[in-house]
Amino acid sequence: PLSDTQKNISRSWCAWKQAFLSFLQKEDANEIYKTQWSVILLMVIGPLGEQAYKDFPSCNASQVQDLKTLLSYFDLYFIFGSKKKKEDENIENYIDNL
Repeated sequence: PLSDTQKNISRSWCAWKQAFLSFLQKEDANEIYKTQWSVILLMVIGPLGEQAYKDFPSCNASQVQDLKTLLSYFDLYFIFGSKKKKEDENIENYIDNL
């Protein structure tokens, strides 16, 4: 499952996503179960991913079934959603760091 032991959730997410996509490529090379890939992702992502999924803005069933769309939601959540502006950070630096 996805973990935040590195204290950098965006890096953890990118590494986890790459490992998951490699797993799919290896285990379902002929894409027989492609329609189930999103379900598989939600089953193996673990508590951090489950919480992120619950925090997503409402998305319909067809968006959840599309792995590319689902991964985009997770990208936005874990890469941009994890960035917080520091008290002494000006807005230009904050935006640049996003």
